[in-house]
Amino acid sequence: MVEEEMGSLREKKLRERLSQMQKQEEYEAQVRMVLRKFLTDDAYERMMNVRISNKQLYFGAAAAIAQAASAGQVQGKISGEKLKSLLAGMTERRETTLEIKKK
Repeated sequence: MVEEEMGSLREKKLRERLSQMQKQEEYEAQVRMVLRKFLTDDAYERMMNVRISNKQLYFGAAAAIAQAASAGQVQGKISGEKLKSLLAGMTERRETTLEIKKK
């Protein structure tokens, strides 16, 4: 009886994970479709490289592009240079200084 319940719980969790993975894949496909529409070929390639190296930056930049496009701020396609500047603005790092004081 306990084994049957454990088996059904495992199956339920597996189905949930598969469903979640499928939804994630569909979402990523939609994001790629939007990017393909608003980016030049070299900019799209760059975004795919960013997707591999930094998913958080990729989704942040994709959201910014989609938002700008829906607001009508995108004229034509976004070039690789414009994308570079967008990504650079999103990845600005603050420099920290460390001071060591001796007694």
